[in-house]
Amino acid sequence: MQEMTYEQAVQYLDRIPKFSPRSIVNGTEPYNLAAITELLRRLGNPQDQLRFVHIAGTNGKGSTAAFLSNILAESGYKVGVYSSPHLIKYTERMRILNGGREEYDISEDDLGFLTGIVKERAEDMKMDGEQYPSEFEIICAMAFLYFLEQEVDVVVLETGLGGRLDATNVINTPDLAILTTISYDHMEILGDSLDRIAYEKAGIIKENGDVIMYPQAPEAEAVFDNVCKERKAWLHRAILPGKLNEISLKGIFFDLPGLKDLEICTPGIYQAGNAAVAVGAAKILYTRGYDNITDEAMRAGLKKTRIPARFELLCEKPYVFVDGSHNEEGAMVLARSLEAQFGEEKKIVFVAGVLADKEYDRMIGQVAPLAKKFFTVTPPSDRALPAAELAQFIHSATGLTATPCNTVQTGIRMALSQASEDDVICVFGSLYYVGEARTIIGSRKAITEEPKRTASVGENRALQEDDDEFYEEEAPKPKKKKKGLFSFFRK
Repeated sequence: MQEMTYEQAVQYLDRIPKFSPRSIVNGTEPYNLAAITELLRRLGNPQDQLRFVHIAGTNGKGSTAAFLSNILAESGYKVGVYSSPHLIKYTERMRILNGGREEYDISEDDLGFLTGIVKERAEDMKMDGEQYPSEFEIICAMAFLYFLEQEVDVVVLETGLGGRLDATNVINTPDLAILTTISYDHMEILGDSLDRIAYEKAGIIKENGDVIMYPQAPEAEAVFDNVCKERKAWLHRAILPGKLNEISLKGIFFDLPGLKDLEICTPGIYQAGNAAVAVGAAKILYTRGYDNITDEAMRAGLKKTRIPARFELLCEKPYVFVDGSHNEEGAMVLARSLEAQFGEEKKIVFVAGVLADKEYDRMIGQVAPLAKKFFTVTPPSDRALPAAELAQFIHSATGLTATPCNTVQTGIRMALSQASEDDVICVFGSLYYVGEARTIIGSRKAITEEPKRTASVGENRALQEDDDEFYEEEAPKPKKKKKGLFSFFRK
């Protein structure tokens, strides 16, 4: 096996198509699980030795996973969390919460080592004429290996796209399937109606399994009901909080049946619903053998949870929020949270960056009534809508001032330089750039340093699926001796 450094691993992963083969993207070949199934077979099917909570939905997956993972950790369980995409580094996608005592992402060293293992199997598949795995499939396989090596009690597994044919859906019946809110997104793959999208998400429902769902639109609920009946699965509807007891920039207080005055430390009012789903999920898991879960653990887990880039307040005077809303529903709940915190009359300065294949017109329509002005940026993705095009659209559609900026740093710097201490700035849109925005704002570089050029459209994922090489060779760095499962793969 060719061992890889973290830098080699990143270069390799960055240049593999997100979907493979590309005919899946252009619609000439159906989306399928052939590559991930074969890849995992060659790795010994590590997923079959793990327990899972599987989460699908359009919005709220990451937040629900975060709340539930912390509840389980506060209950004393060692939890593996698989999420996507990452905000800054690939290491964020595999996280361990160890019984409420410690939390850590996979190390750069371990991620490089695992990439080398999986790459070798993927290259063997290519030599044998098999479909080469996509970036997401390779990372998913790495996560299963990592969580098995870490000997976690349970993996909280977040789907990447859809559910039925998502790479994570190679697992057997999970201890629980969770369905968060369903709305319109990725319609070119999942379908252009709510019931078709719901059917794809419902693919994670397995025979004789337990399922909990966020209350849905009637057409989505009908799909979930029917699929559960067909597969003899038990469908539970989460109970959401009624009126919120207290709303502040420090957090939200609310009640649930049997649990009064719960606290979450996020100013996004929509997070109370995601937290309620996590509480409902924890109660079901208690009946499935997770008998360490207590009311105190649920309360502590919710309060401990921090969710980056989800209506996250980064600084004050002026207030600066970062939010990864990337579809109409996300923009809608973002607008409601801003109204709840600052009132309907407060005008917001928005920094916006979107992907061209999103319904950005509807996203802008949700936040425009609150807007004072916009600064637009181009996310570092080959699917990005150029900042100038977004600015032109915003001005034409709303009449508001919209200034295109060359880089993310420039957009944030201009917004801050023109803001008073009483202003509110909200950086939102594609997750492809809000991670960078968090770093810029957090390090206070937005005003004090000149911006560096961000990657231009088309620079990422430059190689096509038929390229022979996925990374440039470097001399591998010395590795620490691995134990357990890692040691097995060294043989």
